[in-house]
Amino acid sequence: MPRRAKLITLGIFLVLLAIPVMHVARGWGLVEPLRFRHVPPAPDAVPLTRSLGTVAVEVIAENQTATPVDILAEWYLDSPPPDSSLHGLLMTSLVEQSMGVPGYWRVRVPAYGSARILLDLTPERRQQMGEGRGHVGYAFQSGPKATLTRASHWLAARLPKSWHRFLPKPSASRGAAPIDVPPHTGSK
Repeated sequence: MPRRAKLITLGIFLVLLAIPVMHVARGWGLVEPLRFRHVPPAPDAVPLTRSLGTVAVEVIAENQTATPVDILAEWYLDSPPPDSSLHGLLMTSLVEQSMGVPGYWRVRVPAYGSARILLDLTPERRQQMGEGRGHVGYAFQSGPKATLTRASHWLAARLPKSWHRFLPKPSASRGAAPIDVPPHTGSK
């Protein structure tokens, strides 16, 4: 085979290899990819009461990126968190401990798509949210990280325990965003 043909073949191979590598690299480390919007309940809807006197409030999570996002946990915040929010660190730590459970992922938000989630709120926090002062903290993994985590769990179920230390364990990221509340939806 002539040298020129070898170089052309190598060039084509490298370009084809670069496409999935760039896709994974772009989607690996997302920073606060979600926005949240309150869904007003129907006028005749009965509130879904949960334990400890909380009420489930429906919120739409909107993905602002070209990569799917798996929401692992979400929680309500009274105000925007500082970068070192202790509550966010504790929640992310609890999520990472729970990630060893296969099928733990709760909600997948497609690229540039949306998904409905439920937040458990006390009446006081529901009032705050109705006034537009609430935020959602969340733990998430980008699509490539979540795929690697699922593959790692799949392999862990099939490999001897002595090999588990060699498996990758991607961590969860965390973010926070305000809850957008349409002007006509206050809490009732």
